Amino acid sequence: MAVAGARAQSALLDDRVVKVTDAAKVEASRPAMVRHIWGTDWASVLAKRPNSVDRNYAPTELDALPRNLANLQRIDRLDVTTAAPITTSGARSVESKAFVFHPSGSPKRVVIVHHGHGCALDGIDGGNFGLDASIRQLLGANFIVVGMRMPLYQRPTACSGRSLRETHNQLFGVKLQSGTALQFFLEPVARVVNFLGEAHPQLPIDMVGLSGGGWTTTVYPALDPRIKLSFPVAGSIPLYLRAGASAGDLEQTVKEFYAIAGYKDLYILGALGPGGRKQIQILNRRDNCCFGEAQHKGLPATTPSYELAIKDYEKEIQGILTKVDRCAVFRVVIDDVAQAHQISSHSLSTIILPQLTAPAAACAR
Repeated sequence: MAVAGARAQSALLDDRVVKVTDAAKVEASRPAMVRHIWGTDWASVLAKRPNSVDRNYAPTELDALPRNLANLQRIDRLDVTTAAPITTSGARSVESKAFVFHPSGSPKRVVIVHHGHGCALDGIDGGNFGLDASIRQLLGANFIVVGMRMPLYQRPTACSGRSLRETHNQLFGVKLQSGTALQFFLEPVARVVNFLGEAHPQLPIDMVGLSGGGWTTTVYPALDPRIKLSFPVAGSIPLYLRAGASAGDLEQTVKEFYAIAGYKDLYILGALGPGGRKQIQILNRRDNCCFGEAQHKGLPATTPSYELAIKDYEKEIQGILTKVDRCAVFRVVIDDVAQAHQISSHSLSTIILPQLTAPAAACAR
């Protein structure tokens, strides 16, 4: 589950200057990011669907899904193969699976729950990461819940606890004809959202993610305003505040992409859009992996304290949002209850579920 491939803070792009500061720059930034990721336009991405849909799927032990779920009507499995032509011959492809848990009651929303560097959505993975509890409670609240994982953490060998033969960093070593390896991380979400938007056009679609899934829950909503509420947990902080294990794999730091939109830009874009969008970032103070107070201590002594540094960028981002769209909301919550790298029961019960179940607030633009 831990983020691998840590690099020195000095090697990371300095993304402290916000580039997305007005409506015109917002309009230009999303197409630029899409072209970088896919080498095409957003309409081409919207046209894609899962390769196959297995309705009433009977999960196996290797799927590592929560068991004995209450309020469960059925599970569907969506299979996505992201294939990108490479510069020599053939194509590089990465398989992804999404598991759709349908509630017995009338569904209120669709919530994607995205895992990080691991397969287990069932909690049986040697750590209390909170994915199992999140799926259970969201399903119990009559949400359609979609369990997803990062690329490579899909195969039976990975889900049965064996070492991966390939890492995320190696995906970026493949020379593609167009776009970058970021599409292997983001296209599966796009295809699943395309499918769900057609299947349930009346329901809002939201995202919750932990670690690498929290990173995905930061970047994808910045691209796609169809995601209404997003809750990235222990998924990112701006690059200029990273040290040690908080540096992350290449998808977290690749300079060409974050030169288009740094993390503060992504937070702004994740909150801007029609329909009362909101992003609430959750960081665990006692995180034993990344983005916590212990990792912050690796920064130069002149850096503001952990809480002050976080509140500074939260205030800056909300100030920009107020100027661009006063209805957009970005917040950072420091979870003082979580004891590790996890979606804590505290965050789930006091932040995520209340936001998802609250009536939509009226806001005059």
